[in-house]
Amino acid sequence: MDLACCGDYPACEADKAFNFIRTIGGANGMVADFNESPCAKRQLNDSRIRNQAVIDHMLDGLAVVSSEGHIESFNKAAERMFNYRADEVVGQNVFNLFACRFAGEHDCSLQNCLVSKVHAATELGWEVVGIHKDQSNFPIELVVSKIELGSKWVFSVLLRDISKRKAVEEELRVMSNRLRQLAAHQESVREAERTRIARELHDELGGLLTAARFDVNRLSRWSCIPAGSVDKLCESLDTAIGSTRSIIADLRPPVIDHLGLWGAVEWYADELANRRGLRCQVIVDPELQDITPAHDVSIALFRIVQEALSNVVKHALAQSVVVHLRSLCNSRVEVKIIDDGKGISSADLAKTGHWGILGMRERIHSHGGELTLTSELGRGTTLCATLHVN
Repeated sequence: MDLACCGDYPACEADKAFNFIRTIGGANGMVADFNESPCAKRQLNDSRIRNQAVIDHMLDGLAVVSSEGHIESFNKAAERMFNYRADEVVGQNVFNLFACRFAGEHDCSLQNCLVSKVHAATELGWEVVGIHKDQSNFPIELVVSKIELGSKWVFSVLLRDISKRKAVEEELRVMSNRLRQLAAHQESVREAERTRIARELHDELGGLLTAARFDVNRLSRWSCIPAGSVDKLCESLDTAIGSTRSIIADLRPPVIDHLGLWGAVEWYADELANRRGLRCQVIVDPELQDITPAHDVSIALFRIVQEALSNVVKHALAQSVVVHLRSLCNSRVEVKIIDDGKGISSADLAKTGHWGILGMRERIHSHGGELTLTSELGRGTTLCATLHVN
């Protein structure tokens, strides 16, 4: 593996490092031949000075290490990184620069690499913990290359201080967690608001419409009122009552409390099929009947099904859809929704504006689950969500 291809090290820096080490090896073999030539000595000395200057101007630290693990060369960037002068570390064991003593699997591989006599080139790269001269720790990205110089092996150890990158990564991780916590909080607030609105619609508007329906029935007994007018009014009230119930069900389906999550999913799919003329099959594995998810998990899974089926109706132009709920190991549940619609391309999925999909994914992630979406143009779409039920 070429060092120039490892991580994000600049190719030019890696080439300079290799050329310098190879030059040293070639120069060692030429000493005897040029021993009696002052011009050759000057050329060799100038070559060494130029190559050392190149190494010292590298942005990354470089240590040349013997096969026994002793430091033979330490460039300026490495001096600045560890706060050691080169003469303080040359001849010392390279493992004194690291905190963990390479106790892990990869670290043992590095140690074996440094002390190995095997003539097979080995290169490894990973993150380790370095030690400053004041004994404080800092993260390093490390690349080791085994290079043959005549009859022996040496190792180039390329070092990069990644403290700033780690700090940025940690800041992004914390920010991402906070944003997800905020999203989860906002979702819980929305659910509470939906519940409140559904209750008021049921108690207030639902009660008024039902009372109006009874009043109209009494009006039908009056002979002075045409029967057709009363029937039309009854039909309008029945439509209003049905719409109100449908809105209440979308906001907060009471069947979750009465029938449980699995029954609620079946009920919602039947309601959608009746309203939209969509063939909708719900398959609930028998082992799920003994599983009762936590309340917030039930709400999350129901909302996933609700949003997915709504997307099928609005965008997929599907004729049929299958909702399959099954139990997985480790108290997990999988909800898979498969439609035979027009599908969506990966390029379209990558575009912004698919807030329904993003909302489903964030809802699942906030509960520690996973959501995947696979689709192919003309071949339908499959949405799969997995979540711990407890």
